[in-house]
Amino acid sequence: GGRGEIELEASRSLLLEAGGAIDYLLQYPYGCLEQTTSALIPWLAVEKMRAVSPALARHTPEQVKKTIQTGVDRLISMQRSDGGFGYWNGAGESSRWASSYAALGLILASESAKVSPSVIDAASAYLISQLRKIPQEPTSMDLEIMARDLWLLALAGKPQEAYVNKLWQDPARLNPRT
Repeated sequence: GGRGEIELEASRSLLLEAGGAIDYLLQYPYGCLEQTTSALIPWLAVEKMRAVSPALARHTPEQVKKTIQTGVDRLISMQRSDGGFGYWNGAGESSRWASSYAALGLILASESAKVSPSVIDAASAYLISQLRKIPQEPTSMDLEIMARDLWLLALAGKPQEAYVNKLWQDPARLNPRT
């Protein structure tokens, strides 16, 4: 006869059904800045969700911490001298969207990983400099980035109330056609 194995997982949480998706997110490949940030963010939730998902319970706290720090270190290596981030490692220029997304990952990860305050300060300075360049007729992408930047700057302890007020001055601008 033959032999086989069966692995059975049981949980009261609907997250059990998401086990495959969770494993995929946790093993998402590193590459460009977007992939690195997208791979980092799910790991930030592992410790809080460990008790309700068998898929997450398989990852030791040490593995989680190491993986988060690896993602953080990779993002930091992509920071340019202007405080922004290149889309690819070694990029000569900062990417507006990618810089906002990288700052999101780093600020959220700063609670559980080593992120130098100088990295956050430089990223914050870059985001503030970009807020000054908002076009008169912003696109939906401009508004999305601006809203994220304002949230991130508030999280970093550098709220930009004047820009928040400017954003809310004309609510019709928040639903652009482009």
